[in-house]
Amino acid sequence: MTAFPSRPYKGVETFTAADQSIFCGRHAEVRTIVASLYAAPITILYGRTGVGKSSVLQAGVVPVLEENYGTRAVYFNRWEGEWLAALKSKCSSSLGEGYLDGSLPFDKYVKAVADITGRLIVVVLDQFEEYLDRHATHAFDGELARAVRDPDVRASFLLGIREDRFASLDRLNAKVPRLFGRTLRLGDLDRESARAAITEPLTKLESPASVDPKLVEDFLGDQTAIPAIKLQIVFDRVWEIDSGRTPVRLLAESYHTYDDPLDYFVTSRIPSWAGVDREICIRVLEDLAPDRVHRPMLTADELSPDGDRADVRRVLDALADSKILRSNVQGAYTIYHDVLERAVRRWCQKQRQAVSTLVGAEGKTDSELERSRRQLLEEFEELRKSADVAARRAEARELAACALLFADRDAKRGLDLAVKAIAVGASLPENRADSRVADLVFRYAVQNGRIQFERTARAPGRIAAVGSSGAIEVWLTDAGGGWIWRTIHVPGLVSGLLFSPEGSRLAVRTSDGHIRVWELRTDEEIPIGGEGTTPLSTSEIREVYRLARAAVQLKEPEESASRAEPSYDPFLAAEFGMEASYVDTGRE
Repeated sequence: MTAFPSRPYKGVETFTAADQSIFCGRHAEVRTIVASLYAAPITILYGRTGVGKSSVLQAGVVPVLEENYGTRAVYFNRWEGEWLAALKSKCSSSLGEGYLDGSLPFDKYVKAVADITGRLIVVVLDQFEEYLDRHATHAFDGELARAVRDPDVRASFLLGIREDRFASLDRLNAKVPRLFGRTLRLGDLDRESARAAITEPLTKLESPASVDPKLVEDFLGDQTAIPAIKLQIVFDRVWEIDSGRTPVRLLAESYHTYDDPLDYFVTSRIPSWAGVDREICIRVLEDLAPDRVHRPMLTADELSPDGDRADVRRVLDALADSKILRSNVQGAYTIYHDVLERAVRRWCQKQRQAVSTLVGAEGKTDSELERSRRQLLEEFEELRKSADVAARRAEARELAACALLFADRDAKRGLDLAVKAIAVGASLPENRADSRVADLVFRYAVQNGRIQFERTARAPGRIAAVGSSGAIEVWLTDAGGGWIWRTIHVPGLVSGLLFSPEGSRLAVRTSDGHIRVWELRTDEEIPIGGEGTTPLSTSEIREVYRLARAAVQLKEPEESASRAEPSYDPFLAAEFGMEASYVDTGRE
Protein backbone atom coordinates (compact mmCIF):
# COMPACT_ATOMS: atom_id res chain seq x y z
CA MET A 1 0.00 0.00 0.00
CA THR A 2 1.33 3.42 -0.96
CA ALA A 3 2.03 5.70 2.01
CA PHE A 4 0.95 9.21 1.14
CA PRO A 5 2.78 12.17 2.67
CA SER A 6 0.89 14.05 5.37
CA ARG A 7 1.98 17.46 4.13
CA PRO A 8 3.64 18.69 0.93
CA TYR A 9 6.33 20.96 2.41
CA LYS A 10 9.00 20.41 5.06
CA GLY A 11 9.62 23.86 6.48
CA VAL A 12 13.13 23.92 7.94
CA GLU A 13 13.34 20.12 8.21
CA THR A 14 15.60 18.05 5.96
CA PHE A 15 14.04 15.83 3.30
CA THR A 16 14.82 12.14 3.79
CA ALA A 17 14.34 9.07 1.60
CA ALA A 18 10.79 8.80 2.95
CA ASP A 19 10.03 12.22 1.42
CA GLN A 20 11.19 11.29 -2.08
CA SER A 21 7.71 11.76 -3.57
CA ILE A 22 7.47 15.42 -2.49
CA PHE A 23 11.11 16.31 -3.12
CA CYS A 24 10.77 18.28 -6.34
CA GLY A 25 12.67 20.91 -8.29
CA ARG A 26 16.14 19.36 -8.04
CA HIS A 27 16.00 16.74 -10.78
CA ALA A 28 18.76 18.31 -12.86
CA GLU A 29 21.14 18.54 -9.91
CA VAL A 30 20.41 14.93 -8.92
CA ARG A 31 21.20 13.70 -12.45
CA THR A 32 24.46 15.67 -12.48
CA ILE A 33 25.56 14.27 -9.11
CA VAL A 34 24.67 10.68 -10.06
CA ALA A 35 26.57 10.99 -13.35
CA SER A 36 29.63 12.29 -11.51
CA LEU A 37 29.55 9.39 -9.06
CA TYR A 38 29.70 6.93 -11.95
CA ALA A 39 32.39 8.89 -13.80
CA ALA A 40 34.89 9.44 -10.99
CA PRO A 41 35.93 7.68 -7.76
CA ILE A 42 35.36 10.82 -5.66
CA THR A 43 33.02 13.82 -5.95
CA ILE A 44 32.81 16.90 -3.75
CA LEU A 45 29.43 18.59 -3.30
CA TYR A 46 29.44 21.95 -1.52
CA GLY A 47 27.09 24.86 -0.96
CA ARG A 48 25.92 27.42 1.58
CA THR A 49 24.33 26.33 4.83
CA GLY A 50 20.65 25.63 4.30
CA VAL A 51 20.87 25.41 0.51
CA GLY A 52 19.61 21.84 0.72
CA LYS A 53 22.66 19.58 0.27
CA SER A 54 21.49 16.95 2.74
CA SER A 55 17.99 16.94 1.24
CA VAL A 56 19.35 16.50 -2.29
CA LEU A 57 21.52 13.60 -1.17
CA GLN A 58 18.98 11.80 1.03
CA ALA A 59 15.76 12.32 -0.93
CA GLY A 60 17.30 12.62 -4.40
CA VAL A 61 20.66 10.96 -5.03
CA VAL A 62 20.50 7.91 -2.74
CA PRO A 63 17.01 6.71 -3.83
CA VAL A 64 17.83 7.23 -7.51
CA LEU A 65 21.05 5.21 -7.22
CA GLU A 66 19.34 2.31 -5.47
CA GLU A 67 16.13 2.22 -7.52
CA ASN A 68 17.38 2.97 -11.02
CA TYR A 69 20.92 1.63 -11.06
CA GLY A 70 20.98 -1.27 -8.59
CA THR A 71 23.82 0.38 -6.72
CA ARG A 72 24.41 -0.05 -2.99
CA ALA A 73 24.15 3.54 -1.71
CA VAL A 74 25.23 4.41 1.83
CA TYR A 75 24.41 7.79 3.39
CA PHE A 76 26.35 8.78 6.52
CA ASN A 77 26.53 12.04 8.48
CA ARG A 78 27.17 11.16 12.16
CA TRP A 79 30.76 11.88 13.16
CA GLU A 80 30.65 11.52 16.93
CA GLY A 81 31.05 8.50 19.22
CA GLU A 82 31.85 5.17 17.55
CA TRP A 83 31.29 6.68 14.12
CA LEU A 84 33.72 4.49 12.14
CA ALA A 85 32.12 1.27 13.36
CA ALA A 86 28.70 2.75 12.52
CA LEU A 87 29.89 3.66 9.01
CA LYS A 88 31.23 0.17 8.37
CA SER A 89 28.01 -1.33 9.69
CA LYS A 90 25.93 0.73 7.25
CA CYS A 91 28.16 -0.37 4.36
CA SER A 92 27.65 -4.06 5.17
CA SER A 93 24.06 -3.90 6.47
CA SER A 94 22.77 -6.11 3.66
CA LEU A 95 25.19 -8.90 4.70
CA GLY A 96 24.03 -9.21 8.27
CA GLU A 97 25.65 -8.27 11.55
CA GLY A 98 29.14 -9.71 12.17
CA TYR A 99 29.55 -11.04 8.65
CA LEU A 100 32.81 -9.11 8.19
CA ASP A 101 35.64 -8.40 10.58
CA GLY A 102 34.97 -4.89 11.90
CA SER A 103 38.66 -4.33 12.63
CA LEU A 104 39.54 -4.25 8.91
CA PRO A 105 40.77 -0.86 7.61
CA PHE A 106 38.00 1.04 5.87
CA ASP A 107 39.40 0.55 2.35
CA LYS A 108 39.67 -3.22 2.78
CA TYR A 109 36.25 -3.37 4.43
CA VAL A 110 34.54 -1.56 1.52
CA LYS A 111 36.38 -3.75 -1.01
CA ALA A 112 35.18 -6.90 0.77
CA VAL A 113 31.55 -5.70 0.77
CA ALA A 114 31.71 -4.84 -2.96
CA ASP A 115 33.31 -8.19 -3.82
CA ILE A 116 30.73 -10.18 -1.85
CA THR A 117 27.65 -8.32 -3.13
CA GLY A 118 28.93 -7.84 -6.67
CA ARG A 119 27.54 -4.32 -6.65
CA LEU A 120 29.11 -0.90 -6.89
CA ILE A 121 29.06 0.84 -3.50
CA VAL A 122 28.50 4.61 -3.38
CA VAL A 123 29.43 6.04 0.01
CA VAL A 124 27.99 9.50 0.68
CA LEU A 125 29.85 11.21 3.53
CA ASP A 126 27.73 14.24 4.34
CA GLN A 127 28.51 17.12 6.70
CA PHE A 128 32.15 16.19 6.18
CA GLU A 129 33.29 19.41 7.83
CA GLU A 130 32.27 17.84 11.14
CA TYR A 131 34.67 14.95 10.56
CA LEU A 132 37.48 17.39 9.76
CA ASP A 133 36.69 19.49 12.84
CA ARG A 134 36.24 16.63 15.30
CA HIS A 135 39.17 14.50 14.14
CA ALA A 136 42.22 16.66 13.38
CA THR A 137 44.32 13.56 12.73
CA HIS A 138 42.81 10.17 12.03
CA ALA A 139 43.78 6.97 10.22
CA PHE A 140 40.56 7.32 8.23
CA ASP A 141 42.24 10.00 6.09
CA GLY A 142 44.68 7.43 4.71
CA GLU A 143 42.10 4.61 4.51
CA LEU A 144 39.73 6.79 2.49
CA ALA A 145 42.58 7.88 0.24
CA ARG A 146 43.58 4.24 -0.44
CA ALA A 147 39.98 3.32 -1.24
CA VAL A 148 39.82 6.15 -3.78
CA ARG A 149 43.20 5.28 -5.36
CA ASP A 150 42.77 1.48 -5.56
CA PRO A 151 41.17 0.52 -8.91
CA ASP A 152 40.17 -2.87 -7.44
CA VAL A 153 37.81 -1.21 -4.94
CA ARG A 154 34.42 -1.06 -6.70
CA ALA A 155 33.29 2.04 -4.87
CA SER A 156 32.66 5.72 -5.42
CA PHE A 157 32.67 8.40 -2.73
CA LEU A 158 30.96 11.75 -2.25
CA LEU A 159 32.01 14.35 0.29
CA GLY A 160 29.29 16.85 1.22
CA ILE A 161 30.66 20.00 2.84
CA ARG A 162 29.62 23.56 3.65
CA GLU A 163 30.92 26.22 1.33
CA ASP A 164 32.61 28.17 4.12
CA ARG A 165 34.61 25.05 5.08
CA PHE A 166 35.64 24.03 1.58
CA ALA A 167 39.28 25.05 2.12
CA SER A 168 39.62 22.61 5.04
CA LEU A 169 39.60 19.74 2.49
CA ASP A 170 43.16 20.75 1.64
CA ARG A 171 44.40 18.36 4.33
CA LEU A 172 43.34 15.44 2.07
CA ASN A 173 44.72 16.93 -1.13
CA ALA A 174 48.17 15.38 -0.83
CA LYS A 175 46.72 11.90 -0.18
CA VAL A 176 43.79 11.74 -2.61
CA PRO A 177 44.70 12.06 -6.30
CA ARG A 178 42.67 14.67 -8.19
CA LEU A 179 40.62 15.38 -5.07
CA PHE A 180 39.11 18.49 -6.65
CA GLY A 181 38.67 16.94 -10.10
CA ARG A 182 34.90 16.49 -9.65
CA THR A 183 33.66 19.47 -7.66
CA LEU A 184 29.99 20.44 -7.79
CA ARG A 185 28.40 23.50 -6.18
CA LEU A 186 24.74 23.35 -5.18
CA GLY A 187 23.11 26.75 -5.53
CA ASP A 188 19.67 28.23 -4.99
CA LEU A 189 16.68 27.18 -7.09
CA ASP A 190 16.08 28.88 -10.41
CA ARG A 191 12.55 30.09 -11.21
CA GLU A 192 11.36 26.95 -12.99
CA SER A 193 12.80 24.66 -10.34
CA ALA A 194 11.18 26.75 -7.60
CA ARG A 195 7.85 26.58 -9.42
CA ALA A 196 8.15 22.78 -9.56
CA ALA A 197 9.06 22.64 -5.85
CA ILE A 198 5.85 24.56 -5.09
CA THR A 199 3.32 22.89 -7.37
CA GLU A 200 4.42 19.27 -7.84
CA PRO A 201 4.31 18.14 -4.15
CA LEU A 202 0.62 19.10 -4.02
CA THR A 203 -0.15 16.43 -6.62
CA LYS A 204 1.46 13.68 -4.50
CA LEU A 205 -1.01 13.87 -1.63
CA GLU A 206 -3.76 11.32 -1.07
CA SER A 207 -6.23 14.10 -1.90
CA PRO A 208 -4.33 16.23 -4.42
CA ALA A 209 -4.41 19.97 -3.77
CA SER A 210 -3.90 22.98 -6.02
CA VAL A 211 -2.27 26.38 -5.80
CA ASP A 212 -3.37 29.74 -7.14
CA PRO A 213 -0.94 30.61 -10.01
CA LYS A 214 -0.97 34.21 -8.74
CA LEU A 215 0.43 32.99 -5.41
CA VAL A 216 3.35 31.31 -7.19
CA GLU A 217 4.15 34.36 -9.28
CA ASP A 218 3.79 36.75 -6.34
CA PHE A 219 6.23 34.67 -4.34
CA LEU A 220 8.75 34.41 -7.16
CA GLY A 221 8.50 38.11 -8.00
CA ASP A 222 11.59 39.19 -9.90
CA GLN A 223 13.91 36.77 -8.07
CA THR A 224 16.26 34.73 -10.23
CA ALA A 225 17.67 32.62 -7.37
CA ILE A 226 15.28 31.36 -4.69
CA PRO A 227 16.64 29.84 -1.44
CA ALA A 228 15.07 26.42 -1.01
CA ILE A 229 14.73 26.85 2.75
CA LYS A 230 12.80 30.10 2.32
CA LEU A 231 10.42 28.45 -0.15
CA GLN A 232 9.81 25.55 2.22
CA ILE A 233 9.18 27.79 5.26
CA VAL A 234 6.85 30.12 3.36
CA PHE A 235 4.72 27.44 1.73
CA ASP A 236 4.64 25.26 4.82
CA ARG A 237 3.04 28.28 6.55
CA VAL A 238 0.59 28.89 3.69
CA TRP A 239 -0.30 25.19 3.77
CA GLU A 240 -0.98 25.46 7.48
CA ILE A 241 -3.37 28.34 6.80
CA ASP A 242 -5.25 26.91 3.82
CA SER A 243 -5.19 23.13 4.38
CA GLY A 244 -8.56 23.24 6.11
CA ARG A 245 -10.36 23.98 2.84
CA THR A 246 -12.26 21.39 0.87
CA PRO A 247 -10.84 20.95 -1.69
CA VAL A 248 -7.49 22.33 -0.57
CA ARG A 249 -6.29 25.31 -2.59
CA LEU A 250 -3.42 27.58 -1.60
CA LEU A 251 -4.41 31.22 -2.13
CA ALA A 252 -2.44 34.37 -2.84
CA GLU A 253 -4.36 36.10 -0.05
CA SER A 254 -2.85 33.69 2.46
CA TYR A 255 0.63 34.81 1.40
CA HIS A 256 -0.12 38.53 1.45
CA THR A 257 -2.71 39.05 4.17
CA TYR A 258 -1.32 37.15 7.09
CA ASP A 259 1.82 37.70 9.12
CA ASP A 260 5.10 37.23 7.24
CA PRO A 261 5.84 33.46 7.18
CA LEU A 262 9.47 33.98 8.19
CA ASP A 263 8.35 36.15 11.13
CA TYR A 264 5.84 33.46 12.05
CA PHE A 265 8.51 30.76 11.87
CA VAL A 266 10.89 32.67 14.15
CA THR A 267 8.15 33.62 16.63
CA SER A 268 6.73 30.10 16.83
CA ARG A 269 10.14 28.46 17.20
CA ILE A 270 11.57 30.68 19.94
CA PRO A 271 10.55 29.27 23.36
CA SER A 272 8.26 31.49 25.42
CA TRP A 273 10.68 32.43 28.15
CA ALA A 274 9.91 35.03 30.77
CA GLY A 275 12.11 37.20 32.98
CA VAL A 276 15.86 36.62 32.81
CA ASP A 277 15.72 33.92 30.13
CA ARG A 278 13.76 36.17 27.79
CA GLU A 279 16.27 39.00 28.30
CA ILE A 280 19.17 36.63 27.58
CA CYS A 281 17.41 35.38 24.44
CA ILE A 282 16.91 38.91 23.12
CA ARG A 283 20.48 39.86 23.93
CA VAL A 284 22.17 36.88 22.26
CA LEU A 285 20.01 37.15 19.14
CA GLU A 286 20.82 40.86 18.84
CA ASP A 287 24.53 39.97 19.05
CA LEU A 288 24.22 37.15 16.50
CA ALA A 289 22.00 39.02 14.00
CA PRO A 290 23.49 42.52 13.72
CA ASP A 291 22.49 44.62 10.74
CA ARG A 292 25.70 44.10 8.79
CA VAL A 293 27.00 41.98 5.94
CA HIS A 294 28.92 39.27 7.81
CA ARG A 295 27.17 37.13 10.39
CA PRO A 296 29.28 36.56 13.52
CA MET A 297 29.94 33.18 15.11
CA LEU A 298 30.22 33.60 18.89
CA THR A 299 30.72 31.17 21.75
CA ALA A 300 28.73 31.07 24.98
CA ASP A 301 31.66 32.80 26.74
CA GLU A 302 31.66 35.62 24.20
CA LEU A 303 27.89 35.98 24.64
CA SER A 304 28.13 36.07 28.46
CA PRO A 305 29.54 39.49 29.40
CA ASP A 306 27.68 39.36 32.71
CA GLY A 307 29.14 36.02 33.73
CA ASP A 308 25.83 34.17 33.26
CA ARG A 309 27.40 31.49 31.09
CA ALA A 310 25.27 28.56 32.32
CA ASP A 311 22.02 30.42 31.61
CA VAL A 312 23.31 31.61 28.23
CA ARG A 313 24.38 28.08 27.27
CA ARG A 314 20.92 26.73 28.13
CA VAL A 315 19.22 29.41 26.01
CA LEU A 316 21.63 28.87 23.11
CA ASP A 317 21.07 25.11 23.10
CA ALA A 318 17.29 25.59 23.07
CA LEU A 319 17.56 28.02 20.14
CA ALA A 320 19.77 25.54 18.28
CA ASP A 321 17.23 22.73 18.88
CA SER A 322 14.57 25.07 17.43
CA LYS A 323 16.65 25.68 14.26
CA ILE A 324 16.99 29.40 15.03
CA LEU A 325 20.73 28.96 15.61
CA ARG A 326 23.34 26.41 14.62
CA SER A 327 26.67 25.64 16.23
CA ASN A 328 29.99 24.17 15.18
CA VAL A 329 32.24 21.71 16.94
CA GLN A 330 34.11 24.54 18.70
CA GLY A 331 30.85 25.62 20.33
CA ALA A 332 30.39 28.84 18.34
CA TYR A 333 26.84 29.83 17.40
CA THR A 334 25.36 31.72 14.47
CA ILE A 335 21.93 32.26 12.89
CA TYR A 336 20.75 29.01 11.27
CA HIS A 337 20.31 30.54 7.83
CA ASP A 338 20.73 34.02 6.42
CA VAL A 339 17.08 34.10 5.23
CA LEU A 340 16.09 34.21 8.92
CA GLU A 341 18.29 37.16 9.89
CA ARG A 342 15.82 39.95 9.20
CA ALA A 343 13.00 38.04 10.89
CA VAL A 344 15.20 37.51 13.95
CA ARG A 345 16.00 41.23 14.08
CA ARG A 346 12.30 42.11 13.78
CA TRP A 347 11.50 39.69 16.61
CA CYS A 348 14.11 41.34 18.84
CA GLN A 349 12.74 44.81 18.02
CA LYS A 350 9.18 43.74 18.90
CA GLN A 351 10.36 42.25 22.17
CA ARG A 352 12.20 45.44 23.06
CA GLN A 353 9.11 47.49 22.20
CA ALA A 354 6.90 45.25 24.38
CA VAL A 355 9.30 45.69 27.26
CA SER A 356 9.48 49.46 26.75
CA THR A 357 5.69 49.77 27.05
CA LEU A 358 6.00 48.29 30.52
CA VAL A 359 9.13 50.22 31.56
CA GLY A 360 8.99 51.22 35.19
CA ALA A 361 6.57 48.46 36.11
CA GLU A 362 9.16 46.63 38.21
CA GLY A 363 9.36 49.64 40.51
CA LYS A 364 5.61 50.00 41.02
CA THR A 365 3.80 49.04 44.21
CA ASP A 366 1.26 46.24 44.21
CA SER A 367 -1.58 48.77 44.30
CA GLU A 368 -0.14 50.58 41.27
CA LEU A 369 0.21 47.28 39.44
CA GLU A 370 -3.38 46.43 40.35
CA ARG A 371 -4.58 49.76 38.92
CA SER A 372 -2.59 49.06 35.73
CA ARG A 373 -4.17 45.63 35.54
CA ARG A 374 -7.68 46.98 36.01
CA GLN A 375 -7.09 49.60 33.33
CA LEU A 376 -5.90 46.91 30.92
CA LEU A 377 -8.94 44.77 31.64
CA GLU A 378 -11.26 47.73 31.09
CA GLU A 379 -9.57 48.42 27.77
CA PHE A 380 -9.92 44.74 26.94
CA GLU A 381 -13.70 44.87 27.49
CA GLU A 382 -13.93 47.85 25.14
CA LEU A 383 -11.74 46.29 22.49
CA ARG A 384 -13.62 43.00 22.66
CA LYS A 385 -16.66 44.85 21.39
CA SER A 386 -14.70 46.47 18.59
CA ALA A 387 -14.71 45.18 15.03
CA ASP A 388 -11.17 46.51 14.53
CA VAL A 389 -9.13 43.33 14.03
CA ALA A 390 -5.79 45.15 14.02
CA ALA A 391 -6.60 46.87 17.33
CA ARG A 392 -7.65 43.58 18.91
CA ARG A 393 -4.43 41.95 17.71
CA ALA A 394 -2.45 44.78 19.30
CA GLU A 395 -4.43 44.33 22.52
CA ALA A 396 -3.72 40.61 22.55
CA ARG A 397 -0.03 41.45 22.27
CA GLU A 398 -0.25 43.93 25.17
CA LEU A 399 -2.16 41.51 27.38
CA ALA A 400 0.29 38.72 26.59
CA ALA A 401 3.24 40.97 27.43
CA CYS A 402 1.61 41.93 30.74
CA ALA A 403 0.89 38.29 31.49
CA LEU A 404 4.59 37.54 31.12
CA LEU A 405 5.44 40.47 33.38
CA PHE A 406 3.08 39.25 36.08
CA ALA A 407 4.29 35.64 35.73
CA ASP A 408 7.11 35.97 38.25
CA ARG A 409 5.32 38.46 40.52
CA ASP A 410 1.80 37.06 40.78
CA ALA A 411 0.96 33.85 38.91
CA LYS A 412 -2.81 34.24 39.49
CA ARG A 413 -2.91 37.68 37.89
CA GLY A 414 -0.55 36.62 35.13
CA LEU A 415 -2.68 33.61 34.28
CA ASP A 416 -5.81 35.75 34.26
CA LEU A 417 -4.22 38.17 31.79
CA ALA A 418 -2.96 35.28 29.67
CA VAL A 419 -6.48 33.88 29.43
CA LYS A 420 -7.77 37.32 28.46
CA ALA A 421 -5.16 37.49 25.69
CA ILE A 422 -6.28 34.11 24.39
CA ALA A 423 -9.89 35.30 24.56
CA VAL A 424 -9.06 38.26 22.33
CA GLY A 425 -7.40 35.88 19.89
CA ALA A 426 -10.23 33.36 19.93
CA SER A 427 -12.80 36.06 19.21
CA LEU A 428 -11.06 37.22 16.05
CA PRO A 429 -12.44 36.02 12.69
CA GLU A 430 -10.97 32.82 11.28
CA ASN A 431 -8.64 32.15 14.19
CA ARG A 432 -7.78 28.49 14.61
CA ALA A 433 -7.46 27.90 18.35
CA ASP A 434 -4.64 25.56 19.31
CA SER A 435 -6.06 22.49 21.09
CA ARG A 436 -3.57 23.09 23.90
CA VAL A 437 -5.07 26.54 24.44
CA ALA A 438 -8.51 25.01 24.72
CA ASP A 439 -7.45 22.25 27.08
CA LEU A 440 -5.37 24.43 29.43
CA VAL A 441 -7.89 27.23 29.62
CA PHE A 442 -10.60 24.62 30.17
CA ARG A 443 -8.69 23.29 33.16
CA TYR A 444 -8.04 26.79 34.46
CA ALA A 445 -11.71 27.71 34.23
CA VAL A 446 -12.89 24.51 35.93
CA GLN A 447 -10.44 24.98 38.79
CA ASN A 448 -11.48 28.57 39.34
CA GLY A 449 -15.23 28.07 39.03
CA ARG A 450 -15.39 30.17 35.86
CA ILE A 451 -17.47 27.78 33.84
CA GLN A 452 -21.11 27.42 32.85
CA PHE A 453 -22.82 24.03 32.86
CA GLU A 454 -25.97 22.80 31.11
CA ARG A 455 -28.11 19.71 31.56
CA THR A 456 -26.95 18.56 28.13
CA ALA A 457 -23.61 19.26 26.47
CA ARG A 458 -22.60 19.33 22.84
CA ALA A 459 -19.28 19.13 21.04
CA PRO A 460 -18.45 18.47 17.39
CA GLY A 461 -19.76 14.98 16.65
CA ARG A 462 -20.98 14.17 20.15
CA ILE A 463 -23.71 14.89 22.73
CA ALA A 464 -23.74 14.17 26.47
CA ALA A 465 -26.94 13.90 28.54
CA VAL A 466 -28.21 12.28 31.73
CA GLY A 467 -30.08 9.09 30.93
CA SER A 468 -33.15 7.65 32.65
CA SER A 469 -30.93 5.54 34.93
CA GLY A 470 -29.11 8.62 36.21
CA ALA A 471 -25.91 7.69 34.36
CA ILE A 472 -24.34 10.06 31.82
CA GLU A 473 -24.58 8.86 28.23
CA VAL A 474 -22.12 10.23 25.67
CA TRP A 475 -23.43 9.81 22.13
CA LEU A 476 -21.45 9.93 18.91
CA THR A 477 -23.49 11.59 16.18
CA ASP A 478 -23.36 11.74 12.43
CA ALA A 479 -25.68 12.69 9.59
CA GLY A 480 -27.52 9.38 9.88
CA GLY A 481 -28.16 9.30 13.62
CA GLY A 482 -26.05 8.33 16.61
CA TRP A 483 -24.99 5.66 19.10
CA ILE A 484 -23.84 5.52 22.71
CA TRP A 485 -20.05 5.79 22.98
CA ARG A 486 -19.49 6.04 26.72
CA THR A 487 -21.65 5.54 29.83
CA ILE A 488 -20.37 7.31 32.95
CA HIS A 489 -21.71 6.50 36.42
CA VAL A 490 -21.30 9.42 38.83
CA PRO A 491 -22.16 9.35 42.56
CA GLY A 492 -24.91 11.85 43.36
CA LEU A 493 -27.26 13.83 41.17
CA VAL A 494 -25.80 15.42 38.04
CA SER A 495 -26.61 19.13 37.82
CA GLY A 496 -24.49 20.15 34.81
CA LEU A 497 -22.32 18.92 31.93
CA LEU A 498 -19.72 20.59 29.71
CA PHE A 499 -17.35 19.29 27.05
CA SER A 500 -13.82 20.63 26.63
CA PRO A 501 -13.60 22.46 23.27
CA GLU A 502 -12.17 19.54 21.31
CA GLY A 503 -14.65 17.12 22.90
CA SER A 504 -12.15 14.73 24.47
CA ARG A 505 -13.00 15.61 28.09
CA LEU A 506 -16.30 15.98 29.90
CA ALA A 507 -16.72 18.07 33.06
CA VAL A 508 -19.57 16.97 35.38
CA ARG A 509 -21.02 19.02 38.22
CA THR A 510 -23.05 17.26 40.89
CA SER A 511 -25.75 18.75 43.09
CA ASP A 512 -23.31 19.08 46.00
CA GLY A 513 -21.19 21.47 43.90
CA HIS A 514 -18.36 19.01 43.29
CA ILE A 515 -16.78 19.00 39.80
CA ARG A 516 -15.28 15.89 38.23
CA VAL A 517 -13.71 15.45 34.79
CA TRP A 518 -13.51 12.35 32.58
CA GLU A 519 -10.99 11.69 29.82
CA LEU A 520 -13.37 10.15 27.29
CA ARG A 521 -10.71 8.56 25.10
CA THR A 522 -9.60 6.32 27.99
CA ASP A 523 -12.85 6.37 29.99
CA GLU A 524 -10.95 7.45 33.11
CA GLU A 525 -11.60 10.14 35.68
CA ILE A 526 -8.76 12.64 35.90
CA PRO A 527 -7.86 14.97 38.81
CA ILE A 528 -8.66 18.52 37.84
CA GLY A 529 -9.16 21.02 40.63
CA GLY A 530 -10.78 20.63 44.01
CA GLU A 531 -9.38 19.32 47.27
CA GLY A 532 -6.87 16.53 46.95
CA THR A 533 -6.29 17.01 43.22
CA THR A 534 -3.50 18.59 41.21
CA PRO A 535 -3.89 22.20 40.05
CA LEU A 536 -2.22 23.59 36.97
CA SER A 537 1.52 22.98 37.25
CA THR A 538 4.11 25.70 36.73
CA SER A 539 5.00 24.24 33.33
CA GLU A 540 1.34 24.29 32.30
CA ILE A 541 0.98 27.90 33.43
CA ARG A 542 4.06 28.72 31.36
CA GLU A 543 2.39 27.00 28.43
CA VAL A 544 -0.63 29.27 28.83
CA TYR A 545 1.71 32.26 28.76
CA ARG A 546 3.35 30.91 25.60
CA LEU A 547 0.01 30.36 23.95
CA ALA A 548 -1.10 33.84 25.02
CA ARG A 549 1.88 35.27 23.19
CA ALA A 550 1.02 33.12 20.20
CA ALA A 551 -2.41 34.78 20.19
CA VAL A 552 -0.87 37.70 18.30
CA GLN A 553 -0.28 35.38 15.33
CA LEU A 554 -3.85 35.75 14.12
CA LYS A 555 -5.55 35.54 10.76
CA GLU A 556 -7.42 38.32 9.07
CA PRO A 557 -11.08 37.76 8.07
CA GLU A 558 -11.43 35.73 4.94
CA GLU A 559 -13.97 36.44 2.27
CA SER A 560 -13.77 33.11 0.48
CA ALA A 561 -17.16 31.44 0.39
CA SER A 562 -15.58 28.01 0.01
CA ARG A 563 -14.10 27.74 3.50
CA ALA A 564 -15.13 24.80 5.66
CA GLU A 565 -17.98 25.33 8.11
CA PRO A 566 -16.46 26.05 11.54
CA SER A 567 -17.51 24.11 14.61
CA TYR A 568 -19.23 25.67 17.62
CA ASP A 569 -17.09 25.91 20.73
CA PRO A 570 -19.49 26.17 23.74
CA PHE A 571 -16.70 26.70 26.23
CA LEU A 572 -15.17 29.73 24.51
CA ALA A 573 -18.60 31.25 24.01
CA ALA A 574 -19.66 30.70 27.62
CA GLU A 575 -16.36 31.47 29.32
CA PHE A 576 -15.55 34.68 27.51
CA GLY A 577 -19.05 36.04 27.01
CA MET A 578 -18.90 35.93 23.23
CA GLU A 579 -21.92 36.18 21.02
CA ALA A 580 -23.70 32.89 20.40
CA SER A 581 -21.94 32.33 17.12
CA TYR A 582 -19.57 29.86 15.59
CA VAL A 583 -16.00 29.83 16.81
CA ASP A 584 -13.50 28.04 14.62
CA THR A 585 -11.44 25.66 16.75
CA GLY A 586 -9.48 24.34 13.78
CA ARG A 587 -10.86 20.82 14.20
CA GLU A 588 -13.34 18.74 12.27
